[in-house]
Amino acid sequence: MGLDPQTWLKVAESQIGVTEPESAKYFSATDFDGPLGYAPYCAAFVNWVLRKAGLSGTGHANAISFANWGVEVDEGTLGAIVVFEWDNGHHHVSFYHGGGKFLGGNQTSYHEVCNEHISFGYAIAWRWPR
Repeated sequence: MGLDPQTWLKVAESQIGVTEPESAKYFSATDFDGPLGYAPYCAAFVNWVLRKAGLSGTGHANAISFANWGVEVDEGTLGAIVVFEWDNGHHHVSFYHGGGKFLGGNQTSYHEVCNEHISFGYAIAWRWPR
């Protein structure tokens, strides 16, 4: 793997507590050109963090775009980019922050950047930058 996850986790941690409308800045790291209003920004956040850390993301604002990005890593790898699929078929993406918590954007009922416990059972992909 060779990359230190602290490179991008420190960037992500610096954003804890960000909510809308400040979260709109994350879309600058994507090809999204729709109205920002209430646009889910989890993938935009991951792309923005990776860009700030000097890495390339998918450039897309949809969470599922990370499902085959980079390389696969083991479940529970600190700093992994994890794609989730909810029961309703929607997707989410965030960073594994350890202790069963995931650090991501557009999380919780407040739609903020935060750490949140999410069941590993919803994870469909654990990915790592190339």
